[in-house]
Order: sequence, then structure tokens, then C-alpha cells
Amino acid sequence: MKISAIYPEIQSELNDLVRDLGLSKGGVELLGSRLKNKNLLTSGTSFSWYRHREKKFTQFFSKDGNLVFRNDVQGLKKCFDVEYDPSEWRLFIDSFKASLKAVLLHNDNSFASFPLGHLVHLEENYNDLSMILEKINYQEHRWMICGDFKMLTTLLGQQTGYTKYPCFLCLWDSRSRDLHWTKTDWSLRGALTPGEKISNLVPPEKLLLLPLHVKIGLMKQFIKSLPKYGECFRYLCSKFPKLSEAKFKEGVFTGSDVRKLLSDSLFSKTMEDKEKEACDSFKDVMHRCLENTKNPSTKPFYNAC
Repeated sequence: MKISAIYPEIQSELNDLVRDLGLSKGGVELLGSRLKNKNLLTSGTSFSWYRHREKKFTQFFSKDGNLVFRNDVQGLKKCFDVEYDPSEWRLFIDSFKASLKAVLLHNDNSFASFPLGHLVHLEENYNDLSMILEKINYQEHRWMICGDFKMLTTLLGQQTGYTKYPCFLCLWDSRSRDLHWTKTDWSLRGALTPGEKISNLVPPEKLLLLPLHVKIGLMKQFIKSLPKYGECFRYLCSKFPKLSEAKFKEGVFTGSDVRKLLSDSLFSKTMEDKEKEACDSFKDVMHRCLENTKNPSTKPFYNAC
């Protein structure tokens, strides 16, 4: 059946279809050729422009050695008719085996992510992070930055010499294990002075811990507090037989492991009263504050954080 002129936006609809399918340039031309042969395209509909579809956006990107970065964030967002407000976006930085990436994420997930920089053959260290922040003009936009614990401490110049007090917020003593379960009020960190002086790349108030790492950290403390010969700990060992004994004792679990445990009804049945109360509190924090859809009653709390 031939598509008639009752579809005035047929070109834009086909553009959306190509985007949703994630077709390559060759795939787009093949699709266009097949549709045209079957008379399923209205006059004026073109697929040939996909051969050079990236030319419109190349002006917003630059390359410096192994780094490819975006040189004009506001200009690129205007191309997509997106109103740009730096306070509505956060910068996510993380490293992989052979690359370092920086991506802009919308706070309400209303828009797709915007890649800002990509470095290959570089490591997650102070100098490389300094370079990428300089290239993307971080001081101009001043986004909030989220990342794992190693990334945040590196941004604060804590890459060397902070084994005793690793936290960038307070003077939590990693070696005072006896106080970890009794002391709740630790002094705020007033200075960042290890053996040598390294300046901050980002102010501490601009840093955010990822919800996933908060979940894993809470679960780690819960597992470490369990009696090692109790029924609950024995159930964990049978639940994850491939994990080593050392990982069990230190509470080393992944995000998928945490989800499996919290959805397992048998896990809560093996707990004592105090253990079940702590686990219920943990679930409540996750559901209210650390999931994609947060409870409206806790919005002032996580906005303040």
C-alpha cells in the first residue's frame, strides 16, 4: 500500500525510525532503497543526506592528541532545541580498561546523555582528569560531578597519602575498627594536606557519590556486622557459592548481588530481630532515596545532599 500525502511529516517520521533502530549509514540507504522500490515513500523523501549526517555536528567537537572533546556545549544543545541550564545537569566521569569518558546526565533523566570527552590509552589519574576538565571548560559551567570513590578523591587531590583518613567529607579513621560501630559523629575535614600539596580540581561541595556505591557501601557494612557462624551468614555462603571466603568477610558484593539479596524472601527469614530491623531500614533507604523513582516526601533530603 502506498503512503499518501496525509502524512506531511513523513521525512521526520522516517528520521525518528532510523534513530530508534540505530541504523548505520549503509543500513539507512538500504532501508530507503527497499521502501522506494515498494512505492512506500512520498515525493521529496530523501535518504542520501545520511551519508554526511555528522557534518552538522563536527564543528562542536575538537581533538587534542588522544582526547576528543566537545568545545561548545550550549551551541550543540541549541541544535536539538534544548534549553541549557548548568544546574539541571551533572557531569559523570569514569574510566574503563583503555579509556576515560566524561558524560553530561540530566538530573530528571528527561533528556539523553551528552558525551563531553573521550580519552584513549590514558589512566584515571590527577593529570589526565585535570586535562579533560580544562578542555571541556568546567570552570565556565560548574556542573555537579558524580563518580565512584576513587574518582572523587582524585579530583580532590587525595590520590596519595590518605590511607588513614580516606573520606573527602570527614576524618573517618579507617584503622579504628572498634569505633566503626559505635562512633557516629566524625570531625569534618578542614584541609587536604597529605605528604605533598596538590590543589583541588573541583570544590568538595560540587561532588556527589553515585547511588550504586552508596548501596554497596551500606550492604558491605551490614554483611561485616553479621555473626560469622550465624544462620544468616551461612545462608549467604550458600547463596553465592562462587564468592571467596575473604569477600564474604569483607562484604564485597556487586550491585546485582545486592538486588538478588533484597528480593530474596528466604534471606530475611534467616535473620535475628536486630538484623531484620537493620535490613528493613536499608531497604527503606533504597526505595525512598536511592532508586530511579524517588519518594516525593524525601525530595528535600536528597536535594540537600
